[in-house]
Amino acid sequence: EAKAGANTEHAFTTEPAAATTKRPQLIAPPTKGERIVQGLPILPWRMNRGGIGMLEMPAGVCIRIRPMTLPLEMNRDGITYFSMITQEPQRPSPASREKQESVRLTFRSSADYAGDFLSFGYGPNQKPYISGASFGNTQSLSPIPDGQSLLWIGKIIRRAEGDDEISFRIYGQDEALDYAEPKTWHVNSRSVRMKAALDLLVLSSTGNAPRMVDEIRIGSTWRSVVPISSLRTTKP
Repeated sequence: EAKAGANTEHAFTTEPAAATTKRPQLIAPPTKGERIVQGLPILPWRMNRGGIGMLEMPAGVCIRIRPMTLPLEMNRDGITYFSMITQEPQRPSPASREKQESVRLTFRSSADYAGDFLSFGYGPNQKPYISGASFGNTQSLSPIPDGQSLLWIGKIIRRAEGDDEISFRIYGQDEALDYAEPKTWHVNSRSVRMKAALDLLVLSSTGNAPRMVDEIRIGSTWRSVVPISSLRTTKP
């Protein structure tokens, strides 16, 4: 199942939000039932994986919610990274992708679920974006590869005073990973000011085919969320 890595600071629990004593007021209810899938194609990156399997996001509209044991406190100085792997075992049809295909990872507050948030994802045009209630939507000019395993990586620079900085990059399976941060991100948002304590991780998927999610990691360094046993800096 999607999980926090061994070296993370902002781990989240494996229990759905519905199992917590304080149920958030949801805009849309989480999808009932969960399925862990084994035996999918080997990932192109040499990941130190947990080996539990991938979390299925069924076809249609699917929402999974996990409470985090430590929130992203946007009113305090700090740097947070996250990573996630997605796969599409059944490639959506071109017509479906043009109309409705989308997937995103969102940090929200259980105290004010409909309030400020920080969201990363891509829609039918395959272009990565960052969005938030307080600063709108910033979208990449470049689309990501279609029909591939994808590694998402985000960086959140939190400042008690001044603007926060948010960066987002999605690697395709043919791209070499960087040993340190990439020189170029798909998206950067610099004029961001958030004060919320974001303690929920929300996964959302819409489309006519299932998606798989794995290896969600949240930490304070690039290497804590990119646990590659042997980084390939150039293509073979």
